[in-house]
Amino acid sequence: MNPAVRPDGKININTATEAQLCDIPGIGATRAAAIAAYRQEHGNFTSIEEIMRVNGIKEGTYEKMKDSITVN
Repeated sequence: MNPAVRPDGKININTATEAQLCDIPGIGATRAAAIAAYRQEHGNFTSIEEIMRVNGIKEGTYEKMKDSITVN
């Protein structure tokens, strides 16, 4: 089992591949690449809310994805 996807189906945004990030509601290839680039530049996310700092992810997108993501 991939550690990026928990048994409850939540995706760890710190360890997920770009392909796995695309499984998050509201995230396509472009935003998945932006998340990966943000992680590379800034390190791991410390909270799921921090994903809104990624270019192209605003509150509306966050609301769609918040129940599908985790950072631990």
